[in-house]
Amino acid sequence: MAFGDNYKPVYEAPMLADGEYLARIKEAKLNCYEQSGNEYVEIHVEIKDHPGCNPSFFYINEAPKLGAVKANGQPVTQDDVDRGNRQITTFFLCFGIKEGDFDIAHWKGHTGIVKIAPSYDKNEPDKKSKAYKTIYPQKPKEEKKAAANPLPPPPDPTPAAASPTSGGGFPEDIPF
Repeated sequence: MAFGDNYKPVYEAPMLADGEYLARIKEAKLNCYEQSGNEYVEIHVEIKDHPGCNPSFFYINEAPKLGAVKANGQPVTQDDVDRGNRQITTFFLCFGIKEGDFDIAHWKGHTGIVKIAPSYDKNEPDKKSKAYKTIYPQKPKEEKKAAANPLPPPPDPTPAAASPTSGGGFPEDIPF
């Protein structure tokens, strides 16, 4: 056997640049478990105009139960439960999935805006992995605005004037 006889080219999908993208859910896999025993769903997406790029999947963790023990031996706190529920809520809002719909068969085909950014890595000085990127579902823009400004704008005190073209015609169509 000569050197290179077993060589076969291996294609590696390109890594997406940091930013926001439109993503469509291709598949969701349930019954995935971390070493700690916590359940999560693995969600595979297609990024619009970037088929086959990396990253192409992300995880949604089950909200932990209050009083359970984390992998590091610490008890689960209310903050941990709230963080898990926020992640799930953001996912539902992002992809327009009915809140509380945990039937993953319903998720396929839903689209939403996701952010591609470096992964969190507690061992890196800047806390961002240099090698890996992660998909983060984003709240719709309307939701972000509503969260930033919870009060509705005051009503306009002037009534809307009737349009002279309300019939769909042009102003010159008005008979004199």
